[in-house]
Amino acid sequence: MSRYDVVVIGGGAAGLSAALVLSRARRAVLVVEAGRAEVVGYGGEVVTGTVSEILADGPRGFWVLLDDGQRISTVSGSVRTTKSGQ
Repeated sequence: MSRYDVVVIGGGAAGLSAALVLSRARRAVLVVEAGRAEVVGYGGEVVTGTVSEILADGPRGFWVLLDDGQRISTVSGSVRTTKSGQ
């Protein structure tokens, strides 16, 4: 398991823009999305999946839980850039 500075949920225009800026600033960024990899060239990562839950981890940050059972640890808050069902 890796720990990320930011997990961006959704790879639409706003999510990818945020991930790109953060990756360029040398932050550990993960984008949870299907099939979008523009941020990889700047050191960010992309994982395909659907977020099932976001849990606070006290002062350490958050856990982002994916529907396939993956647990992702993040220091900063997460960004949701798409509406449910779209």
